[in-house]
Amino acid sequence: MNAEILPDMSYVWRSILAGRSVLSKGVRFQVGKGDNVSIWHDPWLPLPYSFKPFSLPIKGTENWKVGDLIDHDNHVWLNTMVSELFSATEAEIILKIPLSVWAINDRSIWHYDKTGIYNVKSGYHIAQLSDTLTTHTSSSVGTSGEVNLLWAKLWKTNVPPKVRAFIWCLLQGILPTRVALSKKFPLPDIYCCFCHS
Repeated sequence: MNAEILPDMSYVWRSILAGRSVLSKGVRFQVGKGDNVSIWHDPWLPLPYSFKPFSLPIKGTENWKVGDLIDHDNHVWLNTMVSELFSATEAEIILKIPLSVWAINDRSIWHYDKTGIYNVKSGYHIAQLSDTLTTHTSSSVGTSGEVNLLWAKLWKTNVPPKVRAFIWCLLQGILPTRVALSKKFPLPDIYCCFCHS
């Protein structure tokens, strides 16, 4: 994932390297033992789009691994420690991550497919969504963490999917209004057919 694009590389290799940005938006760790996953630096939370905690590390925990948050004898999260290190929202998400009773290794998975395996359809969807979010948020105020949390909260709201989709379209400015349609198709006028404004 850290290879550089060089002038003498083949088209195929250049294309593979160009796709890293899409992979980085959907690949995260599935926690097994947690021994190889950094709490603060690796993507492991099932929280799109960074998959990393937004909370800041407490002094002395910068190099901790996810395994340090697990009671390996009972195969449960250390609730008190998780609650002390993370915000209430993140702690709730972490405590819902299932832990295996077997000592399995951590593994990389594709978050946007139930099987954990990357597929072109979901990769394309994430690339399109990422482009839209980048365009929308480049002009808005706030950190990327705040924006990620906003989108995550939107998708977890308890409303019908069509309402969520409508809100998303509204925030993206892509509702098919007459003004928006006039940018793509010639219309006789762009005024509202009801109030003429």
